[in-house]
Amino acid sequence: TLLPFSPCWAQQADTASPQHRVLFLHSYSPEFSWVRDIERGVLEELEPHPEVAYYFEYLDTKHFWGKDYLSALVPSLRYKYATLPLSAVVVSDDNAFLFALEHQQDLFPHTPIVFCGVNDFNPSLRQANPWLTGVEEEVDVAGTLQAALRLRPQAKKLLIITDRTIVGHSTRRLALEALTSLPPTLQYQLLDDATMEEVQQAARSLSADDIILHLIFNIDRNGRMFTNDESLQLVAQESAAPVFGLWDTAIGHGLVGGLLTSGYTQGKEAGSLVRQIL
Repeated sequence: TLLPFSPCWAQQADTASPQHRVLFLHSYSPEFSWVRDIERGVLEELEPHPEVAYYFEYLDTKHFWGKDYLSALVPSLRYKYATLPLSAVVVSDDNAFLFALEHQQDLFPHTPIVFCGVNDFNPSLRQANPWLTGVEEEVDVAGTLQAALRLRPQAKKLLIITDRTIVGHSTRRLALEALTSLPPTLQYQLLDDATMEEVQQAARSLSADDIILHLIFNIDRNGRMFTNDESLQLVAQESAAPVFGLWDTAIGHGLVGGLLTSGYTQGKEAGSLVRQIL
């Protein structure tokens, strides 16, 4: 979902400095291909603007989290950017989005914030904040399940894998909603707070006619960290059942298919909004 851009921002950005400065504020570290895909999409959209200077910050919230940690980042960012006029801030994914909104007046006052990769976006935020625009991330769990059943009509078992992250809670809710329209003969197991070993054991118990829906699995119950691609591959190599997912970064890592969301496309659309601002 692409949210409308308010043209008055362009005047604010243009008068701030003769050279545009764009800050990327990512929720995760660049080890995640999703993050790299978003950056690539934004930068490709801005290629016609060689006068733009780029700055990159990674909150790394897959490895570190908590109010104390995030609060500790504020003085460093304030030191870096308080006297550096920014034309726009690109924030990716929920954690950076929430962080940017909480500290907007302190760190990025009167600066357009362009978000992407945000789940369950509340439109009232846009109405209350004229400096905010962006691209909502909408994953299609129900459509992916229907596609999986078309390919595996004889499926008796469905294994759903997710975690306890913000995105995990969001996709879990969507999966539970989608289950209400599935055949009553399909037995499902939902793992949302398991170890990787428990997930692999459950995957090994399935036949080639069954279905695995890998929503997201970046952290297991023991605190072990995985990129989404790594966790999907660890599951796929242990099971005869096909693995369906929601993000195109898992292509080549054991993913059979699904209605896939693209970080690159999210970045391209966010980059288009930034280009309007510049």
